[in-house]
Amino acid sequence: MQHIKQHYTELTLSKGITSESDIDVFVNENWITKEMYQAVHSNGYPIPFITEHKSHIQKAYYYFKKHIDFKACANNLRSALESHFREDFFPYTYLINKEGNPLKGKDMPLGMLLDKAKIYYDEVGFNKKPLVKLERFILRSLNPQSHYNPKSNFYRKELEDIFKIYQELKSISNKPLIDIKDYLVFKIKTKDSIKYLYTIELLDHIRIYDKNDGNIPDLSGADKRNYGLISFKKDNEKTKKMSLATTVSNRTLSELYLYTCYTIKTKMNKEPVIETNILNIYTNLKGQSIQDLIDAYNIKK
Repeated sequence: MQHIKQHYTELTLSKGITSESDIDVFVNENWITKEMYQAVHSNGYPIPFITEHKSHIQKAYYYFKKHIDFKACANNLRSALESHFREDFFPYTYLINKEGNPLKGKDMPLGMLLDKAKIYYDEVGFNKKPLVKLERFILRSLNPQSHYNPKSNFYRKELEDIFKIYQELKSISNKPLIDIKDYLVFKIKTKDSIKYLYTIELLDHIRIYDKNDGNIPDLSGADKRNYGLISFKKDNEKTKKMSLATTVSNRTLSELYLYTCYTIKTKMNKEPVIETNILNIYTNLKGQSIQDLIDAYNIKK
């Protein structure tokens, strides 16, 4: 069956679709995913059981409400919670090892993800209450080695509580507003009216945060990321593209801007005019400022 899926992937590429997410959408529109498990016949021998593919949270609800199996429910709840944190919730720097390589799924159990989440919640200002409530279930209902009676009322109540915590976690978001690898442009004007224009590549998303606290979703000024310098231009001179990768690491948007101003002052002996509205300083290649993109996001929301 894998070669059939590969066929649709190649067909997608031939249509000029190169984005991984767009490829997945195209493939899934032409590919039905089934799941097969070992079941037990009424006479006691094993038989295959084929069903529609479901997400972990869908399976958890299924085993909680329809086909009562609290152990299977807990296992899928745990997987749903792990997926919530693993799938683009953290900036990439949270999910790398000491050598800077991405961690694999097996190296990111729920307990470790929860520890990282508490640090991250503090940094961006999310309410940690759901994490604190979830923590007490790590070694109980969400522990694959637990010895709870899989049909006990106590187990049921804990699972009900975990479903509520899951919904609390999903009620806040930190969606990418500007994607990794996208380009941003910003300019700096000096007091003698010279203009410097810089183009940078984002090496992590710029995220917009919805804290579900009644406030309008917005960026976090504390968010740090890496940037690649693509090119710069002075007034009407020809644009200079960087022949070697030049990376500015671990800075906020404000810090990157002030760092560039400092470079102009110290290396070019020019006095920059410091702008203060960071969200209007940076624009995408279409000329939309970050503030424009925030406003558009909130209008759609």
